[in-house]
Amino acid sequence: MDYTGLDSSSVKIHVHLNEILNSDKEVNATLIENYILQLRNNRSIIFPDEQSDGGIELNKFIYLFVPTINNLLNGEHYHEIDPERAVIGLLDAILAYLNIEEILQLYPVDFIINGLMADSAICCMIIRILRNNAKSETTNKLFNETTIFDSILSRYFEKDTILSVVNQVELLISELVSISSTVVSTKLLSGEFKALYDQARNNKDQLVKFLDYILLLVPYVLEESYDLPKNYYILSYLEFSDNDDVLQVVLLIQFYSKLIQRINTFGEDTKLFPNIKPCLKDLILFFKTRQNDDIVQSFYSNDIVDVLFHLSYSKVPQVIVFNKEVVCQYELFKSYNLFLHLDCDIKLLSTFNPRALPLEIVEDIVDEISVFNQRYFSILLNCIGSEQVFNKLTPRLNTAAVSKLSFDMLYSLLLRMSKFEYSREYLISGLPSIVSDYLANPPNVSESEIWNLKKDTLQNLLFSDTDLNVWHDPISKNFSLMCNGRKVQDILPQVDIADRSLQ
Repeated sequence: MDYTGLDSSSVKIHVHLNEILNSDKEVNATLIENYILQLRNNRSIIFPDEQSDGGIELNKFIYLFVPTINNLLNGEHYHEIDPERAVIGLLDAILAYLNIEEILQLYPVDFIINGLMADSAICCMIIRILRNNAKSETTNKLFNETTIFDSILSRYFEKDTILSVVNQVELLISELVSISSTVVSTKLLSGEFKALYDQARNNKDQLVKFLDYILLLVPYVLEESYDLPKNYYILSYLEFSDNDDVLQVVLLIQFYSKLIQRINTFGEDTKLFPNIKPCLKDLILFFKTRQNDDIVQSFYSNDIVDVLFHLSYSKVPQVIVFNKEVVCQYELFKSYNLFLHLDCDIKLLSTFNPRALPLEIVEDIVDEISVFNQRYFSILLNCIGSEQVFNKLTPRLNTAAVSKLSFDMLYSLLLRMSKFEYSREYLISGLPSIVSDYLANPPNVSESEIWNLKKDTLQNLLFSDTDLNVWHDPISKNFSLMCNGRKVQDILPQVDIADRSLQ
């Protein structure tokens, strides 16, 4: 066999594949997987001459490897000799370098259609090919003129479909949505799959997967103002309250948390939100049973709090109006709730946007609790996110009180105060002794978590617009030392994404 032009590793692999083909001995999965890594990192193994425009039919690597791999895959004993599906992985790595038009020169359309219902490794490979070529007109034509999506969606909604296939389908749908492919409206959101969708929606075993699928489509629905059937995303109170499957109820609640996040991101004025308001009210009523229902308290309440958290930070006008309803009508934020000693109530007040709460409610809460008590300390940290509330707290945030805190609480407080202009100014001008003792001339700290809190606080101060006055140089020096002696101007400011959501 003529191996002229192929590198030694490729020759070794091809010889091994031919040996297997002629003897039915087991595939050396480790050998092939190591070669796949080389292949993925080095295009020139397949295309040594990038200037060649002779087409794949003249490519020697493909001419040698693809027929050999096909013969192996079509062999009667393939599944026995390659239990790890390494040969499929090799074909996947090769085809990843080809566009859909080139692949269709090597394989008929039936290879793609039939592959979707074949071995899960082949199915995943086919879906990856479609995803990588999602922008191609050829792929678009395949979607519209063949039964590809019938196969993909049927397999996706099968009860026993393995996770790798489910993940690949979801990645494909996400890609089509992200590029606003017309296929989303002409196929996925058309009435073509209504029977399949209705069956999945009404099947308890498929419901969570169906809702995950709907979430994939929601960005397109919101951006294109598309009408989505209400029953696809509206759940009844009984689907929560009369459901004995605890895990499923948790996932149903999390669906609304994810849906709100998508509305916050993609929906300025959405038709979806008015439709889910009754569902959200049902969730709140469900949450209010926590005092008398141990299941709700133990398993569901924290996830409902997450829904409320995402609602509270929304900038969508419809959601802002609904938030005001929640705050005024449901008595979720009364200080009395904290004396029930339920963790979910503390979490609610520790995460809900303090700027979305009337000042009198927050004042009532902080007046009734000791904000420096470790149990309620996270509520104090959250309240700092509102300038109006912070100004009410400053009499309590005095040097005597702050200096009595344990190091972990003290540096957590300083870090939170370093995130906002108004609290930074108060820290510098109102707590000079704290700045001097714990930031400008800080004690040695060996515990890593506290060390990081201190370093992040210094960084926030130095890279802010706040005038640090006499504290600038000592804070800069300490920060430089904490960053292994590097100069401050050589250190790029970092943004904590999680913390930004609380600003």
